[in-house]
Amino acid sequence: MRAPMEEGVASVRVIVVRDGSLATDEAVYELPIEGGYVRPEPELDVLQVAVVERHGKRGGVGVGFVSGFGLRRGAVASTYAHDSHNVVVVGASWSDMHRAVARLAELQGGVVVVEGGRVVAEVRLEVAGLMSVRPVGELASKLDEVHRGLEGLGCRLTSPIATLSFITLPVIPKLKITDRGLVDVGAARIVDPVVEARR
Repeated sequence: MRAPMEEGVASVRVIVVRDGSLATDEAVYELPIEGGYVRPEPELDVLQVAVVERHGKRGGVGVGFVSGFGLRRGAVASTYAHDSHNVVVVGASWSDMHRAVARLAELQGGVVVVEGGRVVAEVRLEVAGLMSVRPVGELASKLDEVHRGLEGLGCRLTSPIATLSFITLPVIPKLKITDRGLVDVGAARIVDPVVEARR
């Protein structure tokens, strides 16, 4: 995420997911600013998150940070993201996030897990990026591969895809993200992820 300065430290609002819950919390973390960008801290479980509008309406991209996924590396992206079903991507590096989103575009929707630029698991959801016409057993097997891929990156959430799909729903408290930006649900407004930046 772009920072208001080249080097320093930013106090950043972070979406905190709760395992087994659709609600999130808000925390403020101190993150480094390097080369004009606020950097994630995967070792502290603070990852980058972005939502990319995919329906050709506004072309918006919302960016922020999220904690609770546990990824130490890699990225996961999905078109299954309530309620607008834009692309949501969470990751430890922009390059893996970019690769995951690019692969989603090639698949025309689904869920993709990337590590070190390599797709380690994917499931194609060929009906609007939300559903599949494949047999249930085949689809279940592909979803198991996605879950194993995420576990291999450090994720310990019970239902990581469900958690991912609901961080974009801005009607359940507390902090969510959309293609318009970070949403404080209680205040019903878009908020800047960066609370303060200093040298």
